[in-house]
Amino acid sequence: MSTRYLTLAEAAERISTPAESIRYWIHLGKLQAFKPGRQVLVRESDLHAFVEASAVGAMRVQKAKLARSMRKGRAA
Repeated sequence: MSTRYLTLAEAAERISTPAESIRYWIHLGKLQAFKPGRQVLVRESDLHAFVEASAVGAMRVQKAKLARSMRKGRAA
């Protein structure tokens, strides 16, 4: 299984939160990130683990999944 990396914007969209929140969690050391160049990347598995550890985060993921499914339904 290959490791998938997300940009801050992708990670923020995935959990329906501002990218600045992701950046702040990285700053606090709550979420690990990598900077292979100018772009900051978050491992998808790290983001998932962080969200699962947070009750509020888990609700945001459910909300984001619902929003994505509704958008797909409208586009079809």
